[in-house]
Amino acid sequence: MDAILKQKKIVKGKQTRLVSKIDDLQNQANSESIIEVYEKDVNLIDTEVNNLNDNLLSTCTDEDFNGYEIEMHDLFSKLDTLKIILKEEMKKLVRNDNNTNACQNIANTNVNNLKLPRIELPVFTSNYMD
Repeated sequence: MDAILKQKKIVKGKQTRLVSKIDDLQNQANSESIIEVYEKDVNLIDTEVNNLNDNLLSTCTDEDFNGYEIEMHDLFSKLDTLKIILKEEMKKLVRNDNNTNACQNIANTNVNNLKLPRIELPVFTSNYMD
């Protein structure tokens, strides 16, 4: 049981660090690859929390069951919040890409419709004095 409680502390620490990283992510310009890396981290911690939940709740005493169940519920809800934040950040990136592409298309259309003045070229008459 002590090993499981130590594992719980480790998982909580990992989750806390990931929460602070994702909070920082919301305040800066992002790329798709950064968000994908954080999504992988969230999925790994989600797997660890599921394993911890199974081990902890199956080995704890009946008196401690409710307390551990509430703690595990908090961990799961934090993970769900992180997943939602990452999906929203990804949607922002997709919207920004679509807006950028639309602006580029408008600029290209304007360039294609631009009329240039006609230039008259001189004609060579074989006379050196001209």
